[in-house]
Amino acid sequence: MPKKQHPLLFVDTNIFLDFYRVEGEAGLTLLNHLGSVSDLLIITDQIEVEFLNNRQKVVSEVLKNVRVPTVSKLIPAYLADTKTAAALARNFKQVDARINSIRNRFTGVLKSPNVRDPVFKAAKKVFSHDTTLNLKFRPDRREEILQLSLTRHQRGFPPRKKQDTSMGDAINWEWILACAIETGKDIAIVTRDNDYGLFLDGKSYLNDWLAQEFKDRVSSKRTIAIYPSLAQALRKLSVAVTDEEEKEEQLVIKQQAIPINKAEDNNNKALLYPPFWPELLDKIGKTSRYSRCYLNYACAANYQTENLTIAFSDEDVCSLIDNERNRKLIINKGLEIGVKITMVMFERVMTTPPHNDDVPF
Repeated sequence: MPKKQHPLLFVDTNIFLDFYRVEGEAGLTLLNHLGSVSDLLIITDQIEVEFLNNRQKVVSEVLKNVRVPTVSKLIPAYLADTKTAAALARNFKQVDARINSIRNRFTGVLKSPNVRDPVFKAAKKVFSHDTTLNLKFRPDRREEILQLSLTRHQRGFPPRKKQDTSMGDAINWEWILACAIETGKDIAIVTRDNDYGLFLDGKSYLNDWLAQEFKDRVSSKRTIAIYPSLAQALRKLSVAVTDEEEKEEQLVIKQQAIPINKAEDNNNKALLYPPFWPELLDKIGKTSRYSRCYLNYACAANYQTENLTIAFSDEDVCSLIDNERNRKLIINKGLEIGVKITMVMFERVMTTPPHNDDVPF
């Protein structure tokens, strides 16, 4: 029986940058697995440029969340002089000292990435791997790929964002096609970017045009698939990914906010919800249909550092949902789907609410 051929693997920039958001060491070891499949990796210098251009921004965003609340924000003034408050203050000083130590390590990551940044070192090793699948080392194909990418970008073909002025995605896609044609292999793309397709109910669907183009230009016998999870894709390449590594990655995926409905605010920006929002609403609906109904009118939901802020444009709906019972319900249902929510806040915003028909869950 012939040995199964592994697909070629393309890893988008957003996947590399998300490793700055993992909380445990298992997440970083997942990144290191790429070294074991380096000869199957499709690389472009476009990915490297985007990584280096956005790395400092992502690190600084993570750094902003590394902070400790003051005792004054937790304890009312009339209790501030108690022994318990004094003990808490001492504990907070110790925690604050450790937080400052961590912040200093962040400074080292920014100043000396080649020494102190494990994500940077692992990514650079991938980008510098000299193979025929790395466009940086293919001067014989570079001009051809750039010309095809320019034409693609000018015609507005996917993958690209509506307001995109760069042809970076076009370069990546044209090189993916070229590598598939040259090697005769299947393709696995790891991305959390909706430009490549749709991620819905735990399943991934390649953009219809990209799927058709792949068949026309590569082969109807070859396959191409997109995955939001690097762990899932690595298993397709027979890499032994641990459950802990996959769990760490899933925590990052659940915390990333992505646009999931058609509503827009007055500044014409897509309203955002965390990816776990549909699953959370489904769980809440099984306990309280009324709470589920009110939450349908939320025009945005923001999840950061275990805090969930839910925004409403309708003041009456906001006042109906804003109570301790619903806060506890949301926190408990969050735990049931594996999302830790420490605080729930409801706020009133000036924007146009979505109709029920616009809410896809």
